This record gives sequence, C-alpha cells and structure tokens, in this order.
Amino acid sequence: MKEDTKNVFDGFDVFDGLEEEILSTFKDGQLISHEWLKLKFGITPLCWDDYKDIQKLFQAKDKQQFYYMTLVDKLRWDMLKRKKCYLKNVYSYGYMIVPKEEQAEYGFTQTMKEIKESLRKGALIIGNVRPLPMFAVSSYNDIKSRFSTIKSVLSSLKL
Repeated sequence: MKEDTKNVFDGFDVFDGLEEEILSTFKDGQLISHEWLKLKFGITPLCWDDYKDIQKLFQAKDKQQFYYMTLVDKLRWDMLKRKKCYLKNVYSYGYMIVPKEEQAEYGFTQTMKEIKESLRKGALIIGNVRPLPMFAVSSYNDIKSRFSTIKSVLSSLKL
C-alpha cells in the first residue's frame, strides 16, 4: 500500500515541451482545465485502496494538491517570461491564456486591485493600534502621516 505520493513526484520532467503544447492546443481565451494540466503533469487520481486509512488518503491528497499548485504557479510564470503569455485563473475550472490585446489592461487592473487591498489592510493595521507609551507616539504619528500621503497620492490615480 502507498503511504505517500512519492511515486507521483519523482523523476518526471513536467515542463518538457508543455509550454509549446499549450500554445498549439489552446487559443487565447480558451479554458485549460485542471484535469488536462494534471494529466500533463502526470498527477493521477488517488485511490482509497492504496491507503491504510482515510487520514493517510487525505494527507496524500493535500500533498498532491500542493504539488499541483506549485507546478501551476511555476508554469504560469515561465509562460509569462518565456512565451509572453499570461495564464489567468478561472476559479475551480482551470486557466486561460489572456488574449494579447487584453493582457496589459488585465495586468493593470490586477495591480490596481492589489494596491487597493494593500491600502485597505494597511489602514486597518495602522488605524487600530493599542494605546502607545509617550515615547512612541511621535513615531506613530509620523508613520500615519506618511501612510496618509501615500494613500492620497494613489487615490488621485482613481484606483
């Protein structure tokens, strides 16, 4: 019986020709399913009969999912750097190649979303500080002022 998913991970060059295959198989905007990617990565479904108990199966499933996400992340950045194609996540279905005419706009929009979220989190953290000793108040006020300036400048960009 298998006690881990070691056999799934060892000795497999998952990226050998995969980028070219993706570009020749899928058009811009077409879904690349998780199932297709898992097949290309050599990730096979786990079988209950291969494990002594349900906990071992769940551990193997978690390990396999982490491995898959690691491979997908590497593939996405490699595709971007080497093929100048960005693979956009299509939640719970897979990925798609962002059409080249839309890629810059998509990148800009994603960046603006991340900046907004970072500003929101930063404001929440900075604005909810426990009472400070007198020696720390000046430094805190300086940080609040700098953050406010940054937030104001970025807000003027119509995020």
